[in-house]
Amino acid sequence: LLDGLKTIKPYTIAGRDSLTSITIPNSVTSIGYSAFEGCTSLTTVTIGNGVTSIGDWAFRDCNSLTSVTIPDSVTSIGDWAFYDCDSLTSVTIGDGVTSIGDFAFYGCDSLTSVTIPDSVTSIGRYAFESCDALEAVHITDIGKWAAIEFSYPDANPLNNGAALYLDDKLVAELVIPDGVTSIGNYAFYGYDRLTSITIPDSVTSIGMCTFNRCGALRHVAFLGTAEQWKELTKMSIGGWASGCPCETVKCKDGEVPVMEHDRVSIFDSEFDFEEPDGDEEE
Repeated sequence: LLDGLKTIKPYTIAGRDSLTSITIPNSVTSIGYSAFEGCTSLTTVTIGNGVTSIGDWAFRDCNSLTSVTIPDSVTSIGDWAFYDCDSLTSVTIGDGVTSIGDFAFYGCDSLTSVTIPDSVTSIGRYAFESCDALEAVHITDIGKWAAIEFSYPDANPLNNGAALYLDDKLVAELVIPDGVTSIGNYAFYGYDRLTSITIPDSVTSIGMCTFNRCGALRHVAFLGTAEQWKELTKMSIGGWASGCPCETVKCKDGEVPVMEHDRVSIFDSEFDFEEPDGDEEE
């Protein structure tokens, strides 16, 4: 692409199955929706450091793309952006990204690792669904991870069986840092490597289904009093410990039983979704 270009418009290169590689110059600030959709021979893409947004469906069905590095300049990854890129094995998401859209990496069934930066605050529904080979999710701040707004359980890549690595160390005995005030919805949903949690008394709320289906979770410690634990806001809809074998929460002045409503699950059935009827209009 020519230097000096500022925007890659929708459908600019869509469907060009002879294209094998592309370098997006630093002058480009946005990649339009469906810009490279269906470029089935595209194996490598270099995204310039001026790009701030990757549009919906931008690289959808680029079936030969094997890896992608999203630079720090990018703040948003659109819906369906890398949908069904089924040769994609690794993704590094830059430190500027704040939102990952619905279905962004859906069906990337060769994806084995992903790095989620501290800057990410929201991940859309089904963003990593059907990433069946996903083995590792890398993060550097557990407090920031706990604050991410996951829109559905299947927005969380841990729900696919991936292991969570904090500074390259496997997270099994989870310690929430002191000063964290809330643990968000679905933050550790389906994370089957989690064996214990230590929660500081700075936490005042635990979201919906936060630790649901953590099948190895047997030990929960709260560093406050039993009365503080009882006063802590816990979502009654969906519970926070459904599918977990833990029976009690150990507080500094005694143990509190995990209540029956904490084990309620509203996500025992599969969600259905519909694909878009057609291409988005300009």
